[in-house]
Amino acid sequence: FDQRFSVENEGIKAQSELILHNEKIRPEFRLSLLYFNRDSEDLEKACKRLSLSKKQRNSAHFSHKMLGLPPSNEDRGMMRLWRHLLGSSYEAQLLMELALSRHIGTELKLQSLVEELTELPPLKAGRLPLVTGDWLMEKTGIGKGEKLGRLKEWLHRLQIERDVANLEEMSDIFVTISWDYGDYLEWPKVKWLV
Repeated sequence: FDQRFSVENEGIKAQSELILHNEKIRPEFRLSLLYFNRDSEDLEKACKRLSLSKKQRNSAHFSHKMLGLPPSNEDRGMMRLWRHLLGSSYEAQLLMELALSRHIGTELKLQSLVEELTELPPLKAGRLPLVTGDWLMEKTGIGKGEKLGRLKEWLHRLQIERDVANLEEMSDIFVTISWDYGDYLEWPKVKWLV
């Protein structure tokens, strides 16, 4: 990789954890773990040297960006968002977080998070947004464009965090947010902390 790795590096130590011997842990996930505490440019150089596909590179980068930043086990909304963003790689990311936690001093916190996530039911409304652009244009008078898209994304995030089941519940939430004030570029997005 044209890089030096110390045996003291947490990403190196975590590689030997037995929980990573799982079919869900694809090579690009191990690569992202290897580059824990290194910047994304270094990871990209390794991806290129290994001739990873675009899909593998994207998976490695997303996993790398999320590593070491799991949600608090006390915030179900953030747990829902984290699980939603990871999608099909959720279990692999959780296994890597567990392996890493043993070397960065967060093992008890991660064990507690795993227990909470096990109890967390699937999203009532599924992965797709309940609110459509047409519905929002009718309610707000906002025309098509970035502002409408950002408002839709904000509502989708609230849908995920609060586990909203239907459009009627979304309508109740919609009337409580200050969408008509402030800079729409500052509105929350469906993304993680980074």
